[in-house]
Amino acid sequence: AVEAAHIGRALAATMGQDDNNFVKLEVIPDPKYLLPDPVGTLAAADRLVKDGFVVLPYCSPDPILCRHLEDVGCATVMPLGSPI
Repeated sequence: AVEAAHIGRALAATMGQDDNNFVKLEVIPDPKYLLPDPVGTLAAADRLVKDGFVVLPYCSPDPILCRHLEDVGCATVMPLGSPI
């Protein structure tokens, strides 16, 4: 996720969008169920915020996780509604 965000920012810069630092973060370990990985999301969010991104993470509806994401500097959180 971190590498893809950096590639996206570099690509946006080549198109004249130098200030485009927004990234929707989804860390999905299992493509069958599409449920977010809370540990991976928190780690990636922490790294991306430190790298200057405005992070918008997709996460499980866990208020403790959401608080941790806020604490590392995420602009907002997008908890999933329910498992499909």
